[in-house]
Amino acid sequence: MMDNMFSNKWFVRFISLCIAIMLFMMVNMNNNVSNQASVLPDREDSTVELEDVELVVDYDEESYSATATTPDDLIVQLSGSQTSLTLFQLSNTSHEVFVNAEDLGPGEHQVPIENRNFPADLEVSVSPEYATVVVEELETMSYPVEVELTNEDDTEETYQTDDFSVNPGSVDIQAGSSVHESINEVSVFVDVSGAANTIEGEKEVIAYDNQGNELDIQIEPEAVNVTMGDEGGTSAELPITLIREGTPENGASVAALTPSQEEALVSAPQDVLDSLNTIEVPVDLSAIGEEGGTIEVDIPLPEGVEAVQPETIDVEVEVGEGGTAAFSNIPINIENVPEGRTVQWESPADGAMNVSVEGTADSVDGLNAGDISLSADWQEGGSTEAGEAKTLTLQVSGPDNIEVFPESSEVTLSTVESNEESGGGAEEPENPDDAETESETPEADPADPASPDEPQSEPSPEQPEEENPVEESPEEPDTTEEPDDGSNGVESSENNSDPTGSAEINQTENENENEGEIDNG
Repeated sequence: MMDNMFSNKWFVRFISLCIAIMLFMMVNMNNNVSNQASVLPDREDSTVELEDVELVVDYDEESYSATATTPDDLIVQLSGSQTSLTLFQLSNTSHEVFVNAEDLGPGEHQVPIENRNFPADLEVSVSPEYATVVVEELETMSYPVEVELTNEDDTEETYQTDDFSVNPGSVDIQAGSSVHESINEVSVFVDVSGAANTIEGEKEVIAYDNQGNELDIQIEPEAVNVTMGDEGGTSAELPITLIREGTPENGASVAALTPSQEEALVSAPQDVLDSLNTIEVPVDLSAIGEEGGTIEVDIPLPEGVEAVQPETIDVEVEVGEGGTAAFSNIPINIENVPEGRTVQWESPADGAMNVSVEGTADSVDGLNAGDISLSADWQEGGSTEAGEAKTLTLQVSGPDNIEVFPESSEVTLSTVESNEESGGGAEEPENPDDAETESETPEADPADPASPDEPQSEPSPEQPEEENPVEESPEEPDTTEEPDDGSNGVESSENNSDPTGSAEINQTENENENEGEIDNG
């Protein structure tokens, strides 16, 4: 029978109509009841406050960065029927409170706070009504990635936690200028607990502000590869040396170059690290204007170096009024000369070179030759035999705010064994000096007891002691009576085997002169 009823189309239509009427009555029941004052009393709409509501900013994300702030906590209040409020709380709608900054340019703006996707039968009230929106142009800057170790005390004693490499060593962050100013460090965390072998893997990169809070910004790439504890690799911190290239626009002079960091972490085999003293970074100054500025430069990889951290640095360029100066005969120091050898110069012949300097007027005015040093490393290009000439690269150093230009960038020299040096050797100037000192010493001694003027003055208490040998010598009067034979007396003294030598000759001559003056008196 039931099958026959449901097969009747009029019966199905009647059932459908009943269901539709029931649904309509359920939806409108609240309004009908509230309108019947004689059945139920009037009721006011209920109110609900939403907590922890996020203020969304709509803006041009391809060109700008935007942040919105409110003077007080954001409060969203919903008003409506209890049924509607209950349905809203049970539902999971994608409602938002937002400010529209799509058409705003860089700067600070007061923008009304709006809402969307709330139920139509609920009244939405937001306090405060306006938000302060700051729009900034996007800037992309590179940051070195620092490695932070956790549980370092739980590693093996021989594990090298300071031997690691990061690839890539820097990441790019695109944000507004205020966000860049707040960035304190960009780091990855590596857990080395119980580590005994090589640790390698990708680590998430996180940016932190000055208070240590994690920043929600876009980092490219989001992760870097960290390798640690590799026994085959070594690393060391080396100072960064800035090499100037080109000149600033309009002939401006560079007052100072200041790198964002003074050292770089270099990963290379140990023999390569031993041969490096610094990392040279060229700085192209041709794009710098009259007011100076900051430029980003790449750190090149020297030959044999596997990696350098960071890969780029920022260099602040200060410009000022230009000045020049010239210095002559700056000595060249040759380093690492083999033991037992002495340098012989070929070019320049005297081992010194003239230089000119350029910089700001203030830096050049107080400059002297002692502030500039020239050097070359004998080990450059390998060892050579004694007497074989080699050409070395001239290394120039001076204050950071000047540029030094030597006459030549190379020097040519050789070495000889120290015991084979001839009169033309590098040590020749010392021998004449020593000889002059030795010959002058005995001449100065006999002049002290008496001079041609001293016998005319009263003798000091010390003078009689020096004149006693003259008075006790019985042969000296004969010498003074025959001055023509004085030369013979000198010759006989030279022929004696007395070790006092020429000193006694000088003393005998002085004594003869003194006695002659006494006799004349």
